[in-house]
Amino acid sequence: MEEYRPGGGDILARLIRAEYEVETTIREGVVDIPTTPAVVFDNNPRRLSYLIANVGESNIRLAFTTQSNLSPGILLSPGASLSVVWNEDFELVGYGLFAVAEGGVGKIHYVVVEGMR
Repeated sequence: MEEYRPGGGDILARLIRAEYEVETTIREGVVDIPTTPAVVFDNNPRRLSYLIANVGESNIRLAFTTQSNLSPGILLSPGASLSVVWNEDFELVGYGLFAVAEGGVGKIHYVVVEGMR
């Protein structure tokens, strides 16, 4: 099986480059979410999309500000996910994102697509 190289010479990368005149790359990781508000993403105007999945056992609340301990916020129950993409959610995709776990430390898996230039 051929290794996938984000932003490399594969067909999808060429199509994106031709259509939107941008090269992209991905970042992926798993982050523990504490029971106090924490930064998931800083502001980033190069971010084009992201996917976040709650892979832990605690509910997680997401918000674009830290007011009121992120309540009501966006609720991500265990197993739930959130997808944000530039051409549907506009500037929201580039805003900072905060999270807090309810009832114990939580865990999220994220995948971010960013423009390289």
